[in-house]
Amino acid sequence: MTIKTNVNAIRRILSKNSDGMTVRQMAKATGKTIQCIQNALPYVDDIYVDRWAVNELGTLWVKVYCLLERPPIPVKPTIKAAKYLKGLPA
Repeated sequence: MTIKTNVNAIRRILSKNSDGMTVRQMAKATGKTIQCIQNALPYVDDIYVDRWAVNELGTLWVKVYCLLERPPIPVKPTIKAAKYLKGLPA
């Protein structure tokens, strides 16, 4: 598997889990190894560490990753730029 495939899998799974996921949870949900997820994380530019949580064994702190919400793409205005700058109606 390539890094790009793993990055897409991480984005897809995090987009379905707005509360965030640990590396282990992402690996389990995607069917990929923990190492594959860890190797791909530096290449996912739209995630962040939301908080720290205790692992399943209760022995370590682990990062919980969330996907950044992208704002909607704005609609391009239909008025000509020159008219807009002069304050003229559309």
